[in-house]
Amino acid sequence: MGRTSKFSAEEKRQICRQLEQGGSTIATAKGLGIGKTTLQQWYLEFRYHGDSAFERASGNRTYTVAFKQLLIEEFYATGISCFELGAKYQLSNRVIARWIHSWDNRNEITDYHLHPGVYTMSSKTTTVAERKEVIQWVLDHDMNYTAAAARFGIKYGTVYQWTRSYLKEGEASLHKKRGRKPVAEVDLTALTELERLKRDYDRLQRENHRLDLENRVLKKKRNCSPKDAHESEIWNRVSTRRFVSRTRRKCRSSLSHPWHLESFLL
Repeated sequence: MGRTSKFSAEEKRQICRQLEQGGSTIATAKGLGIGKTTLQQWYLEFRYHGDSAFERASGNRTYTVAFKQLLIEEFYATGISCFELGAKYQLSNRVIARWIHSWDNRNEITDYHLHPGVYTMSSKTTTVAERKEVIQWVLDHDMNYTAAAARFGIKYGTVYQWTRSYLKEGEASLHKKRGRKPVAEVDLTALTELERLKRDYDRLQRENHRLDLENRVLKKKRNCSPKDAHESEIWNRVSTRRFVSRTRRKCRSSLSHPWHLESFLL
């Protein structure tokens, strides 16, 4: 789905009418804060469609194989540019260029059907073999993440992330697990007496820092408590349990990132 334009369809048509009357493309684009190419694309579409230009249905569109082949054949038969084809058929010229590129590389041209559910479906547990099967299917079908998500019942974003990580890191990316990485274990018997004492000292320093931060937070909570009886009653009804739980989580995180609670206390 494309990004929402800051200009309405009627505003774009009005701008194009000014260009028809002899307005400067460069000056107009600069005044509007947009690129000259974008403005030229608008004007081309306006010339093709007039008052119906820039009208778009909400959501993504469906493209059949026959429609894609029609555009590809017109591109080669007439020498029309992807830029003008996009204006004529109210499509992104990048999308058309991608179709032509696939055709030139003898990749199979397939239908594009909408599968709205693939963006909101729940996550599911998969094995390395299953993830590899999904990625291979995406690579074999012109990087069609939407169709892969619908076929295997996996969220679109998950399929996209798997594939991009696989292309960047190879099969090693398939074995990565989500969540915080475990702390590397240290063989205490291999440490010297001085190294063990230093580890104990660092641990005690972090613990003291955590306790100090927790005391400061609790003190701040007491000082911020309302004095009015009615407000005190309301205050007691709020989720103190959630407050304490949140405080403890922040204190625990301070073991490795002490600035979390320090910023909370400011």
